Amino acid sequence: MDYLLSWDNIDNDGHSFVSGKRISVSCIPELDYGITNKNQRCLILYLSKNFSAEIKAIDKLHLSLKFVKSQNAVVLTLKDLIFFNLFDDLIHSIYKEIHDKKEDKIIVQLFITTFLKWSEFFEDNNHSKMTKNEVQGLFGELHVLHQLIKNNVGKIDTLLSSWRGPYKEPHDFAFSTVDIEVKAIQSSKNTISITSEQQLENIRQSILDFHGDYSLFYKALSELELTPQNVAIYNNFKFTVISDRQFNTQIDSFPKLTSKELPKAISKLKYNLNLEQISEFEIERSYCVS
Repeated sequence: MDYLLSWDNIDNDGHSFVSGKRISVSCIPELDYGITNKNQRCLILYLSKNFSAEIKAIDKLHLSLKFVKSQNAVVLTLKDLIFFNLFDDLIHSIYKEIHDKKEDKIIVQLFITTFLKWSEFFEDNNHSKMTKNEVQGLFGELHVLHQLIKNNVGKIDTLLSSWRGPYKEPHDFAFSTVDIEVKAIQSSKNTISITSEQQLENIRQSILDFHGDYSLFYKALSELELTPQNVAIYNNFKFTVISDRQFNTQIDSFPKLTSKELPKAISKLKYNLNLEQISEFEIERSYCVS
């Protein structure tokens, strides 16, 4: 990323429609971020003078989008500052989509499409709180996701799409050639260090560094009713990875029960595996996927 959003350096005296800054000199469209005369953060896309289109205003609970004819600009406004971090990520996502585009029609289309895709993440959700075991399981999945991202540069969006745990699918990660099931178990060693909020921020930064699609990650989190606004309530749960072991479950002799082997009358089954007794199936740890 070749820019930083410096909101503290922007001030609006209340007289100007908006006070803003160019987001990046390397961005082909004229894209500014700024503060409106109502002291709200916004993103402004200035269009060429010869461009004309009917752009309908969209007003949501925490976001609004409108075309300001006098400025020949599309203005996306954050109405509630509690979502300021998420708004920054929305800006990054829009920038990623349009920064190298030249045709106004395509630029506007991508701008609005990205806004609509992200707008659902700005809703107020009355979520049911996760249990400690659920948070621990999520921690394990996020650890694996972070390792996958770090070890497969250039495949960021594929990796984010592969994370299926939040969607209650059979495996936590699904790839074309392999699936991954994550089990986060407690060790007798009493070591703590990383909170859920810290872990999410680490992954967020990795997605940013590798130019990934944030919305894929936030979509998965929304399935768990998690948002940047409520994740801090789980900071009382702290975990660290003491050991990271991988097993090949596709070997025929690996002790497992599959759906094909179960009578139709059995709809749900849960069983435990003794890790010491399956050590022969342990494989060299690797997070590289094809």
